[in-house]
Amino acid sequence: MVLARPSPDFANQPLAIEHVDPTTLVRVTRYPDTEPYFGKTGGNRFDDPLRGFGVCYAGQDLLGAFAETILHDAILFGGEYRVEEAKLADRHVITFYGDSLDLANLTGAALKRLGGTNEISAEVPYDTPQLWSRAVHEHPSNADGLLYVSRHVNTRLAFALFERSRTKLRRAMKTPLLSHPDLASVLDSLGVAVL
Repeated sequence: MVLARPSPDFANQPLAIEHVDPTTLVRVTRYPDTEPYFGKTGGNRFDDPLRGFGVCYAGQDLLGAFAETILHDAILFGGEYRVEEAKLADRHVITFYGDSLDLANLTGAALKRLGGTNEISAEVPYDTPQLWSRAVHEHPSNADGLLYVSRHVNTRLAFALFERSRTKLRRAMKTPLLSHPDLASVLDSLGVAVL
């Protein structure tokens, strides 16, 4: 199945807006002092295809954020993911605070009402999901970003925040990934062996 493009009258469709507390967002990054970081590479799922606005990605917890970043391209080998310790040593876990974020819900019935399906979270290449991102960004609701189902842990939500949300979002804390109190549980849950 292929994800449909946003409908031509997308701007006239009602978006289901969720109010998300930024303290619930978790990000894993190599560059903690630049957070929140809004990339414009065009290489990620909900990046703007025209590169006019940046996007910052986060998960709802460390499990989801770890899977989406560290294990993004990992291959299961002998029943486990093998990750070099050096790949973890240069990462930090970022948490945030700030004003409530208004995010377009691109999950479940809300997504279906817009003509989308869960391919939005899984389809590769990212051409069509990027069109959805631009359509949400241009929608009159002026959403701060969108929420979607994590591709790598489909029981978790993930967040794509538009650059205009920068005024609502502040970095609360940076913790070295290897020192994070939830890391052992995450490694166990995902079957990760650190080499």
